[in-house]
Amino acid sequence: MDTRVCRKCLVEKPFEEFSSVQAWHCNACKEQKRRANIEYLRRYHREHAQEQSAKKAVYRAEHAEEIAARKAKHYWEHREEIAVKMKKDRADHPEREHARAAKRYAEHAEEEKAKKVQYYLEHGEEVKARVSQYRKDHPEKIKADMARWYAEHPEQAKANRIRWKAEHPAEARANNMRYEARKRGLPATFDIEARAFMLSYWGYACAVCGRQEGLFGWTLADDHTIPLSAPDCPGTVATNMLPLCHGKGGCNNSKSTKNLQVWLISRFGKRKAAVITRKITDYFAKVSQHTANEPS
Repeated sequence: MDTRVCRKCLVEKPFEEFSSVQAWHCNACKEQKRRANIEYLRRYHREHAQEQSAKKAVYRAEHAEEIAARKAKHYWEHREEIAVKMKKDRADHPEREHARAAKRYAEHAEEEKAKKVQYYLEHGEEVKARVSQYRKDHPEKIKADMARWYAEHPEQAKANRIRWKAEHPAEARANNMRYEARKRGLPATFDIEARAFMLSYWGYACAVCGRQEGLFGWTLADDHTIPLSAPDCPGTVATNMLPLCHGKGGCNNSKSTKNLQVWLISRFGKRKAAVITRKITDYFAKVSQHTANEPS
């Protein structure tokens, strides 16, 4: 068996323990030297950490474009692999990612807000579709997240509700009426679009007396023709809603929860009550036709 003496450890060993015919140091001595070099480099970097960081910073500043080009080239060549790794890493460390995002938004609030606004302007419909689909797919999660947020931020939630109601009075009224109907287990489909159709039909005036909204301080209230408290109430639906003037002596104040026919006769007499009733009946027929023609 051919052998050779290692010039490092001075031990005669077979050729199999050398990396090549020209090698004079055995594999064991080479491994020992490699480990010693690694330990030396580690110790050197620990002892000169600040100096090394400064050198790296200078190099990055002087070769910024070159480094960016290399990174871009590497990302483009391995983008699918990198995307899979990043997605897995984020899924494995959700709390870390949440903390990073919160820190980033806190440090660059205006910049991040501007990015969001710009993205929404460019991809508004796409964002709406994604959000709508997500809400349909995860109703329980959204409900739990909202409940947790409201519990953690009660004062902010209260302020948000007050501000939203002040900025969207019509939507707030519609939401409240639908809520009251749902509490009684009744249909609640009267939304902002149905209300807009109702007001447009009646010319933004009281359906009974014709008082214009805003005139002498009058406002228009969305009245249930058949009150929610009545056993035969169909709910907060377009065919049960009328705009009535609200204010001192207003129709909405006078009617309250009374039966519509009884109240009309007592307030206007039989002849005029019959005329008003026909107008209301025609309107409800128009509403039914309008609802039937809407795309499902």
